[in-house]
Amino acid sequence: IDYSYLKILFFGSFPFFILGFIDDIFNLSPILRLLFQVLFSSFVWSSGIAIKVIDINFLNLGTEYITFSNSLSLIITIFWIVGLLNAFNWMDGLDGLLAGCAAIYCLGFSVISYKFGNFDNCYISAFLASSLIAFLSKNLYPAKMIMGDGGSNFIGFCLSLIALESTKSINLISDDINFLNPIYLLIILFIPIFDMVKVIILRIIKKSSPFYPDRNHFHHQILNIGFSHPQVVFIEYFLSFSLVIISLIILNMQKV
Repeated sequence: IDYSYLKILFFGSFPFFILGFIDDIFNLSPILRLLFQVLFSSFVWSSGIAIKVIDINFLNLGTEYITFSNSLSLIITIFWIVGLLNAFNWMDGLDGLLAGCAAIYCLGFSVISYKFGNFDNCYISAFLASSLIAFLSKNLYPAKMIMGDGGSNFIGFCLSLIALESTKSINLISDDINFLNPIYLLIILFIPIFDMVKVIILRIIKKSSPFYPDRNHFHHQILNIGFSHPQVVFIEYFLSFSLVIISLIILNMQKV
């Protein structure tokens, strides 16, 4: 077991959970929340979880990978963690939606981690999935228990690291370089990432603050069509599961 990775997951997720828990009680300002998220993500980067080298073989551009400088790696890693953290926070708008989708993502990353030989990450992802499935018994509509910002922050942070670690593999060029294959991450996490980007763009176009909530999220738009609360959650489960299956099919077609 890679205990250094477990330490980063534990000691990294704890401050994000506390930040969300405090926000649940005192309703912190979005700017203050964002500053703390950037600060905590910087500590994670300094601990060794970083986006430094990306495998771009799938683009057929004539080059195998892109290497980032330390400063650019810091910015991209912070952007990934903070972005995914808030994407999952915004996804937690219906009973059972975030917990169920996150469980599906975890199961997908567990299989991908196994395929890439990242067995520690495989087990951790499976454990988190089983916890989320157990939580669903109290969180499905009508919910008897909700996770709040503390829970969504915890899940968002853990999944941001699990996703990064799931496809990391040692390249033959150098034993010291971990290569990140982004295609599986972007496919599996397409719904929360796309929803976050779309909502931010719409808020900017409407000249409203990108930090304050509205009803432009994907699940709200499906509700507006006329589907019921449980139906919307099931639709997003189905789409999430389909994206996981697509990523696994692509993985089996490629040589890892």
